[in-house]
Amino acid sequence: MSALSMWSCHYRRFAVTMMAMLLCIPAIAAAADPDAGVVNNENITTSSPFSTHRANYLVLGPEHSPYVGNVTSKFQLSLKYDTGANWFFAYTQRSYWDIDSDSSPAVDHNFEPEMFYRWQPKFKSAAHSGLEFVHLGIVHQSNGRSGAESRAWNRAYAEPRFRWDGWFFEPKVWVITSTEDQNRDIADYAGYADVVVGYETTTRQRFTLTGRQGSQHGSVQFDVSMPLSSLFPKKRMRPYLYFQAWAGYGETLLYYNQRTTAYRFGIEFHP
Repeated sequence: MSALSMWSCHYRRFAVTMMAMLLCIPAIAAAADPDAGVVNNENITTSSPFSTHRANYLVLGPEHSPYVGNVTSKFQLSLKYDTGANWFFAYTQRSYWDIDSDSSPAVDHNFEPEMFYRWQPKFKSAAHSGLEFVHLGIVHQSNGRSGAESRAWNRAYAEPRFRWDGWFFEPKVWVITSTEDQNRDIADYAGYADVVVGYETTTRQRFTLTGRQGSQHGSVQFDVSMPLSSLFPKKRMRPYLYFQAWAGYGETLLYYNQRTTAYRFGIEFHP
């Protein structure tokens, strides 16, 4: 197969996957006011108890790893439900496809339900320090497989958010409460904390750097989100251009102890 035909095949598969995700987006869009607030997911004002939690995106690009082909695709869907009493239920799913191989097999699906309480401090020093709130929660993450390929771990965490104008800072610290036998050394690769540092412009362009350090290995992820409306100011366009670069361990649960490097480009979806 020629290189042109191969890439044409890749992008046809990518388009089919994107269309599948688009079918899920109306439910997200219907849950939120499209004119509400800034893009920052936690600050979107909505009359619905459902809203976005983490970023929702579909990206495609080259990956260097010992277990897949050269081109992979990554999809993330993330929603949360507000109980109205500062308690939230959230669900995030990340899926990975090796679209460089025949039939574009799924490499891994990672499922992440969680429950958290949002504490919003009222004292003046919190406002002066930029502290908006603190999430205190529990989270389960697994890949839904059995036997030797089963991966799962449970954590209790604290996640404050600080914001100064366009800058934001989100350290997240956790305690591992249990793991599967097959990934009992996951702390060596995923550690006990990660740190998110980012900046969001007045035109909603967002740049985010996420670092995670295990007891022996670590990872870093860089994300750029750019609304098409910022490039075409006279047009109202909902999709965001999205770029993500990853280097390190633990991008997927199945291969949490394998080092990968990936550069992917695609679309991020907002309500």
